[in-house]
Amino acid sequence: MLMSYNKENLLSLPVKEKLELVTALWESIDNDTLGRDLSNYEIEQEIANRINKIIKNPETLISWEEVKNKMRV
Repeated sequence: MLMSYNKENLLSLPVKEKLELVTALWESIDNDTLGRDLSNYEIEQEIANRINKIIKNPETLISWEEVKNKMRV
């Protein structure tokens, strides 16, 4: 279905259809790559890496208040 569209066709779609397409594309990326199952070892390694970054560069941390403020912008 999508193969028959070119960029011009996609850009000329009504907003509702564009949003449906963007949502479908985003969900496929999330499911295919970001949502993959990680092993316990991979999770533990990622946590250890993040902790080490914090220990080495504590000045890079920001407060929860700063995070909330950035989310509001």
